[in-house]
Amino acid sequence: MKQNILFVLFAITCLWLLLPVFLPLTISFSSQPTISFPPKGFTLKWFYDALSMRDFILGFRLSLTIALSASAIALALSLPVSYSLWKKTLPFSEIWERIYDLPIVIPQMVLGFGLFLLIFKHFGLSSLAGLLLGHIFIVSPYAMRNLYAGLSLIDPGIEDAAVTLGASRVRAFLEVVLPNAKNAIFSAFISCFLISFNAVEISLFLSVGGVSTLPVAMLNFLVMRWDPAISALSTVLVMFTIALVTISDYLLGGKK
Repeated sequence: MKQNILFVLFAITCLWLLLPVFLPLTISFSSQPTISFPPKGFTLKWFYDALSMRDFILGFRLSLTIALSASAIALALSLPVSYSLWKKTLPFSEIWERIYDLPIVIPQMVLGFGLFLLIFKHFGLSSLAGLLLGHIFIVSPYAMRNLYAGLSLIDPGIEDAAVTLGASRVRAFLEVVLPNAKNAIFSAFISCFLISFNAVEISLFLSVGGVSTLPVAMLNFLVMRWDPAISALSTVLVMFTIALVTISDYLLGGKK
């Protein structure tokens, strides 16, 4: 009896969490000209409309470019910090960890407004540069945490052994540490990419001068129109995320 109650509670919780995902999936196939539930009829028209809209295409390209660039740069900047924390050679390591946690702790709206003032008012950068810097800032904690967690599973003695056998410290790092940390590097990159690609608050504040990422373009669409094309695009993005996570899980050895 107790197990049945726990199962029912678990099912209700899963349904509650997945409902916001399932609703757009069903509405995207509706033949109704406006967003309504329950959906009526069946059509693929809204997918064609969503995938052919210029704002969505440009937003997707920009989001993809920003996410890939920000993830790569964040990894490059976070790797030395994670390595130093792993080797315990970084002074005031706890302070560095807390500093890296700040973009996660600070509310995104407050962070976005602060970055807007810093990037555009004080530095006078372009919108594209501002978006890139903002996304690097918000994904860096996830890069550092993933890398540090992965490096923590490696015995530091293997690098010292390579140095003892004649390898330089740089060569030992490149040929011993990095190959053993490749899963952590890949998972850090995927985490940063997904967070950057779906970032809304930061992109809202830093998208100026007609430069809009895909989430901002979707919000602008909802201001002007109310048809299921936005639901169709949401369905495509859900499928894109699931495919990316599934491929990552396979490449990281999750599939046997």
